[in-house]
Amino acid sequence: ARFPITYAQFQAFVEAPDGYRNREWRKGLHDYFGDDNTRWQQRWPIANRPRERVTWPEAVAFGRWLTVQTRVHADLLPNDAARALLAQGGSIRLPTEVEWVKAARGWDDRLFPWGGTTYPEGYANVDETEKKTGPHHLQQTSAVGMYPHGASPFCVEEMSGNVWEYCLNKYNSPDDLSLGGNDRRAGRGGSWYSTAERASVAARVADVDYYSGFRVVCAASP
Repeated sequence: ARFPITYAQFQAFVEAPDGYRNREWRKGLHDYFGDDNTRWQQRWPIANRPRERVTWPEAVAFGRWLTVQTRVHADLLPNDAARALLAQGGSIRLPTEVEWVKAARGWDDRLFPWGGTTYPEGYANVDETEKKTGPHHLQQTSAVGMYPHGASPFCVEEMSGNVWEYCLNKYNSPDDLSLGGNDRRAGRGGSWYSTAERASVAARVADVDYYSGFRVVCAASP
């Protein structure tokens, strides 16, 4: 996905009759769900900001639901290539760390999505003030699309800053993509609360639910 999943997009899942409250999407996942609403409420419930304070199982459940929705409503997908993947048994899910890094880094060994090994002032929604890399610290998330100059070589935006992004794999076992258990999951990309250093392509954390959002990938594998 070009952007992280927004509050409005996630709310479509929360409010749908067959969405968040349908336990079909929770099968095999650790019970980090709320009953009638999400486990934690959005800190800034603004439609075009990233969904944050989301748990990893909630993000996985969203992908499962969206996969079914796009098979019924193919126009939800951005292009014929994505529609073909879904038609051939693919899915919409969290990216693995390998997929996430490739989307952020491109074909060279860049440290930041926009290229090079340094952070230019104003390129992402991060805390620039702590390490004195710049004067900006919004102290909250921002609407997606506000940092187009920070896009990766594949035109994927905001892979640095705004919200940490969940990946599919376990933090301590990156090759383990199994969905069960309460193992810590990897997060990438930094957040509005992080320094620029923590928003590099190389930085990774174990899930930080209060600062985490996610984006999805349309993948040939389930």
